[in-house]
Amino acid sequence: MASLLVLLVASCAPDVYRARVEASAAAPLDPTEFSIVRGQEDIDPGSLDFRRYSAALAEELLRRGFAQAKSVEASHIFVYLRFGLVGEEVPHQGAGLEHLFVLEVEAVDAFSLRAGRAPASLWKVTATAHGHLDHRHKVFKVLLAACAPFFGQNGERDVRVHRNPVTGAFGFFGQ
Repeated sequence: MASLLVLLVASCAPDVYRARVEASAAAPLDPTEFSIVRGQEDIDPGSLDFRRYSAALAEELLRRGFAQAKSVEASHIFVYLRFGLVGEEVPHQGAGLEHLFVLEVEAVDAFSLRAGRAPASLWKVTATAHGHLDHRHKVFKVLLAACAPFFGQNGERDVRVHRNPVTGAFGFFGQ
């Protein structure tokens, strides 16, 4: 019975990731209407992963007071979404190899782009964390949670992101 209790407690143990967040903003920006676009050419905007990640990003932007534009042409800002691996596999605590994941969310002035001018970056947030390749969806959610408080802001911080496996809610340590 005691071993069963230990297994149950261990299976409910929270997930904790260490992340590095860096954010820059050109000027304070009021939330505005956005469209999410792919941030790298090798991403298929129709892929299941891109649609899943875009939906999660849109939900977070809406939670922060932004509004989703009815069409790309009506957007005030384009939010570029980049997510993937950087670097090589690294040993991690003797438990296998991990990759360095990066999530970058950048807002650019849609009016400038439509007018044919160079894209003006309004704000950009980048977060990185190590994780196993087969946990990439979980790592994306952790990195998005780490980025969200920095949308439209300046700053940098090392954080420990805690995901409660029961509720799915995120909490932060070391802020």
